[in-house]
Amino acid sequence: MVTSSVFILFCGVLFLIDSSSSEKVVGNGRLNLRGPLKVHSKLWHNKKIENGRIRRHVIHISKKERYKNLIGHGGSVIDKKAYDPDSVIADILAGMFVKRNGIERTPHIDFQHSKRFRGQQLDTHKLTHKQKVKFGIESEKSKDIRKRKKRNFVKDDSQLWTNGIVPYTMDANLSNDTRDVLQHSIEIMNNLTCVRFVPDDSALARSVQHQNKVRFLNGVGCWSYVGMINYGTQGISLQDPGCISIGTAIHEMDHALGMWHEQNRGDRDTYIEVYGDNIRDGGLNNINYKLMDTRDTYPYDISSVLQYSFRAFAVDRSQPTMRSKDPRLAFLAGKATGLMFYDAKEITYVYNCTQNCANPPNCQNGGYVDQYCRCRCPPGLTGTLCTSVVSSPGCGGVLSLSPDGEATITSSNYPQNYNLGEECVWLVKAQSDKHIQMTIDFMDVSDNGYDTCYHWLEVRYNLMGQDGPELCGLRKAENYFTTPDEMKNAMILKFNSIISSDRPSSAGFHLTVRSIGTSCVDHPCKFGKCFVTSTSYRCQCQPGYGGTNCDEIVDNNMYLYANFDGTGISFLQNIPTDNFDWTLNSGGTPSTSTGPSSAHSGKYYMYIETSQPRSQGDKAILSSSIVKFPTAQERCLRFAYHMYGSDSMMGSLAVYFHSSSISKTLAFTKTGNQGNQWNQVEVNVPVLQNLQVSFEGVAGSGYLSDIAIDSVELRSHNCSSPRPPTITYTIEPTEIGTTASDNPTVDVTAEVTNLPSTSPQTSLPDKVTCGFESGQACFLRNLVKETIIQTEQGPMNLQSDDFDWITGQTGQTPSPQTGPSAAYKGSQYAFIEASSPRNYGDRAILKTGVVFKETTQCLSFSYHMFGDGAGQLNVYYSSSNGTMGRIFHKAGNQENAWKLETIEIPPTKGLQIYFEGICGTTYQSDIALDEAIVSEGLCANTTNGQSGVFQLFPVLVLIILSQLIAYFT
Repeated sequence: MVTSSVFILFCGVLFLIDSSSSEKVVGNGRLNLRGPLKVHSKLWHNKKIENGRIRRHVIHISKKERYKNLIGHGGSVIDKKAYDPDSVIADILAGMFVKRNGIERTPHIDFQHSKRFRGQQLDTHKLTHKQKVKFGIESEKSKDIRKRKKRNFVKDDSQLWTNGIVPYTMDANLSNDTRDVLQHSIEIMNNLTCVRFVPDDSALARSVQHQNKVRFLNGVGCWSYVGMINYGTQGISLQDPGCISIGTAIHEMDHALGMWHEQNRGDRDTYIEVYGDNIRDGGLNNINYKLMDTRDTYPYDISSVLQYSFRAFAVDRSQPTMRSKDPRLAFLAGKATGLMFYDAKEITYVYNCTQNCANPPNCQNGGYVDQYCRCRCPPGLTGTLCTSVVSSPGCGGVLSLSPDGEATITSSNYPQNYNLGEECVWLVKAQSDKHIQMTIDFMDVSDNGYDTCYHWLEVRYNLMGQDGPELCGLRKAENYFTTPDEMKNAMILKFNSIISSDRPSSAGFHLTVRSIGTSCVDHPCKFGKCFVTSTSYRCQCQPGYGGTNCDEIVDNNMYLYANFDGTGISFLQNIPTDNFDWTLNSGGTPSTSTGPSSAHSGKYYMYIETSQPRSQGDKAILSSSIVKFPTAQERCLRFAYHMYGSDSMMGSLAVYFHSSSISKTLAFTKTGNQGNQWNQVEVNVPVLQNLQVSFEGVAGSGYLSDIAIDSVELRSHNCSSPRPPTITYTIEPTEIGTTASDNPTVDVTAEVTNLPSTSPQTSLPDKVTCGFESGQACFLRNLVKETIIQTEQGPMNLQSDDFDWITGQTGQTPSPQTGPSAAYKGSQYAFIEASSPRNYGDRAILKTGVVFKETTQCLSFSYHMFGDGAGQLNVYYSSSNGTMGRIFHKAGNQENAWKLETIEIPPTKGLQIYFEGICGTTYQSDIALDEAIVSEGLCANTTNGQSGVFQLFPVLVLIILSQLIAYFT
């Protein structure tokens, strides 16, 4: 048998806080927030009759249950910032990564003052004489058997406890606290594995044919022998104080079962780096860090209860003794609070706990067969075979990707604010030879403005039963790839807005998940998709791009545009060699009296934050180096900038050109306060081979010197020339150095499709309505087949469909149990008829035939999706430069009711809107549309559940104020 070192499930099945602590929950269910915050997570018990006997066992409980005392007011707890390192809230916060103002931060929690860390520092371990000889600590003649130990399962089966039965005694002088911790720890072990720690005078203890047993004692340090040493009584020491926690007790019990430390595994150097010169008591020869010949049954688990903290045994505790080669998982080390998922899985395997299972289930998705012959699933998964998710109603699910397929995942209501009180879990699967790539196309998830998430998205990309990083803040174009260690073809995503539902939500997230081959992990395709070939990979480029890695402009008439809204990547990227980064932002900047209050166009812009820790002269550079311009020609650079703040503090903004023929050349510069407004600039770009453009923001002498840019265009002609009728494309922003891997990757988002330019004939008034009523004008129409534009790749995606929407429908649709019974408003509506000859996946498209003004537009419409086989309804918008993005998506049965949707569309040149209905699996998949309205300006808040009282609140305030003024005058 093979074994890995021990593992802990930090996010796993069972989470316990030391019952000997002074943590309290007051009687009304609220936390006692006076003093350091401490929160209990309870052991949950259930009684069942199994094999003819009553058995009390610990229930596999969800994170929501373990953290239930925080639900609904986690935000107020977070804002207290008094985190006890042994509390539940500290363990939640440990994995958070907040990105704001171009900087990623994590909460500061001093885990070196936790009971777990103190236990590690006292971990001395015992070795038998035979083990010492093996490791070169003693000669074969030495008789001493008492000194030090280690972990990760021994290979000698004779050191395993017979039938998994471990008789024990407890010294009479053990404190009540120690006994309580031991009883809880024994219960956890006995119920999550088939191993049984039993009193040495019990019938089960007497059933084994040996005199070996464990003695729990209050010795010097926390230690145990490794495995059953066959010397009769062997000790497990839990020094009081210092070692009295469930995590430490289980750590030592695991040693007694035959497990070495995780960092002793033979494969450890693949996952962690060890700094021997900072390790006490022998450096790399310290038995706690020495490489061992272990049986590594399962992948290296940095969250194991047998993995030391990265500062344990440090000579200089300000410096680490180890580091994770994947920094996103470093937070897991040393944080285990009990028997973690893979620790239990390892023990179950090595002790052959399933040998009596007649027909064991074929557990999926990282689950394993436990001692009860049932599947124990990774947290977030459930079902007989671990094939379902534990998720709030209306969100989450299982996504199965076809080879090289992709799908989109969004938060509820995206791009409007997500719902509070949700725990959404998605399981993403691909075929067994594929990896999963998850791209954060866009994320705006609430945080405390600095280092702690109120709500978060957990990305579990390494091991299915191991916690992943919890992300929040403002992010774009970050990539995560599944590792090959356990299931490279599966990823779990978990969104949590329930714990801190006392804090407001934000816009949410838009993710793209893809099935990719191994050679496409960390692929270099810049503006295209990666596909595996027999030898390596190939890039399928976006229109206008070419080259091996899709990073060359091959359409000389194309222009690039970045207004920093939406999803995707940009020709302007932060570079890694400057002092700090440009930051994506919406609304005002954090500092008052500096920076813009809103974007020049759309919602988002880029700016430099000049508050601490910035110093005068610090530079932030956005560069076009990701794009190659092999053709030398005149170009026009247009952009808007904002430089508002103190006259004496304001820094400078400069634009530079350089190429293979000329060095860095200044093309534009501004210094000092330019007023509280956006200013627009045009700069002619000379004829240059391999052009590069860079924006350089320089911090001034104080915080009142924020500088912003927006609406950046790089056109393919001189600024004084009229714009030619060319095909153009929009690309959006990303940031270098934000992926989970060492080699950052940029990729094309799932929702972008490049279309040929169109030339609509007329403009629309400020507001238009389409109610599909006979005799009334409608700005939506079915596609005209003869206008389909063919390309070398075939018809464009939204320029062709399979059938038409039926307009002017009254009453019920022809098929029973699907479609509405009446219009949303008036008497008529449009719908797609899904009966024969329609097939699953057939598409019908309505589009606008005219163009709207280039200003913010509000789209509202009512839809009806009722039926067991309901398909999909998508809404897209496009611009005259040829770009199209999806702004609405619904799939499946949405109940027998009309639903109103309101969406704001940012200023878009040549705006067109498309409604795509897709047939479902049966004839009961009619989809209806009614009362579509487009009006200029921001949307009224009509879909967020506010009542008319709240919508009239500003008016009421004015009335009250006027009455007060009249009264006092």
